[in-house]
Amino acid sequence: DDGNEPLVNFVEVEVTIYKDGIFFQKRTVSSGKDSLLLPPGKYQVFANDSNIEQLGYERTTESDTINVTVLAGGNITAEYGFRADPTGAVSVKVYFDRNKNKAFEATDPLLENVRVILEANDGLMTIEGKTDSNGVVTFENLPILDTYKISIDEDTTEFNVRSEDTLPSGTFKVEPNTTKAFVTGFQTSKLSNDNKDEGGKDTLVIPVGFFPF
Repeated sequence: DDGNEPLVNFVEVEVTIYKDGIFFQKRTVSSGKDSLLLPPGKYQVFANDSNIEQLGYERTTESDTINVTVLAGGNITAEYGFRADPTGAVSVKVYFDRNKNKAFEATDPLLENVRVILEANDGLMTIEGKTDSNGVVTFENLPILDTYKISIDEDTTEFNVRSEDTLPSGTFKVEPNTTKAFVTGFQTSKLSNDNKDEGGKDTLVIPVGFFPF
């Protein structure tokens, strides 16, 4: 680790610790790092990286077992490095389709702070992000060997009726060294629109719970 490497904090890694070859403790690391107090002695740290490898990452550390010696009052670090090469990226643009023409135009407002969820390998990896002031969120450094699902949390936007929507309904793959771009446009909900159908004629909207006699 050169000090600015990102942590693998999106997947659980099982770590088993042995003391002088005898089982000592097992831990699950999900934040990319962990620490614990150990009595002085010689330890073997084994990381089960199968979850990471399923996502397409390759371990750069020579072995999955690292030998460490803990001294009284001292600190020791067992580091594991992984890489994915090549990788791809995914971006999502979210906007308000002002004229409901199902296409983004320069006058359409971009929606900020909309939560987008990216999942890989049936939920083995989950990454979340929020759209910026340009209505865009980007997920980078994604392994190309996995399949992904992407969704928008509609609770984070005041609009719940979509006009344009290029988000895939199922799984998809990313391309190496390429950003796969998706676009989603929202319009007002049925109970807050201008009560016009596509032909410009008035339509009747009946709120749930009220019925005409």
